[in-house]
Amino acid sequence: TFDESSDKLTPEDRTRLDAVVESIRGKSQRIEIRGHTTRRPLPKDSPYRDHLDLAYARARAVMDYLVSKGIDPDRIRIPAAGGNEPVSTQPDPLEQKKNRRVDIFLLDQSPDRLDLPQNNKQDTKPSTQPTNNS
Repeated sequence: TFDESSDKLTPEDRTRLDAVVESIRGKSQRIEIRGHTTRRPLPKDSPYRDHLDLAYARARAVMDYLVSKGIDPDRIRIPAAGGNEPVSTQPDPLEQKKNRRVDIFLLDQSPDRLDLPQNNKQDTKPSTQPTNNS
């Protein structure tokens, strides 16, 4: 999870992501890193245009960390859901914190499909369970 209007990884986030790296290292599946936010208004001085921009920045921060640990960036795609896929709709701040997250999915895609030209790749769907929330 992230601070309300931030895309910065904490030391705890890095520790959790290190475990993700170990679980996906050596596997060939594509990886989806999907960024999320709450629906609370962004601060007026926010560097982000909107929630999708913040969600993308969060996913990008996670991608950059995974790549720095040796994960091939060509395996990764990073969509942003913004506030459109909340885990909780409860107003309680502890519940809302669950929405400030990034989900990491291993996609059900065979390695041979990774070598197809970009315009011939078929769309894939993530598995129903995230590998990790960060």
